[in-house]
Amino acid sequence: FRTKVKEVIIMGGAEYSEARQQLIPDETAFNNNCDLYSTRHVYAECQQNHIPTTTISRYAAYGCPLSISFLDGLQNTNHLLAGEIRNANFKSMQQLWKKVNLPSWMPGRGKLPARCNREWFLDFFKVKVDDTTDALREIWHGSALYLYDSLATLSCVDAYVDFHFTPKCYMIENCLHRV
Repeated sequence: FRTKVKEVIIMGGAEYSEARQQLIPDETAFNNNCDLYSTRHVYAECQQNHIPTTTISRYAAYGCPLSISFLDGLQNTNHLLAGEIRNANFKSMQQLWKKVNLPSWMPGRGKLPARCNREWFLDFFKVKVDDTTDALREIWHGSALYLYDSLATLSCVDAYVDFHFTPKCYMIENCLHRV
């Protein structure tokens, strides 16, 4: 594993523990929470085997919102990939909207944290809806999108990291880990 992997990019969240002198996964991060055991294992293995990590947290994505209407513009180019990106994001927003409107105990929410409810969604995406509003239309046209995947891809190139990011850096047993 160590001979074949240069670095691991993680979409989740982590904090440095002074007491343990290691990175600890943020248990409130959705991606980590989906399989917390595996998340802990990946962090532990990378640190034990001196494999650098870069963790992209939701807070990094919050720093560079993209207007959702931008995706409609992409689709208007008639490029196949642009249309796929727009449609996938629209479908994801629809699914998330349905989940946040369910009570936190409902299985249909999957592993969505309880903090992610209807009020969180409306505040997070800066959307105003009432009973007379077509919520999905309003959400799509009036809110922001956070492209974690794009940030993770950019973070694979050191030159982009140096230019676009200001991560917190931790040296753990002479191995750089960025959050």
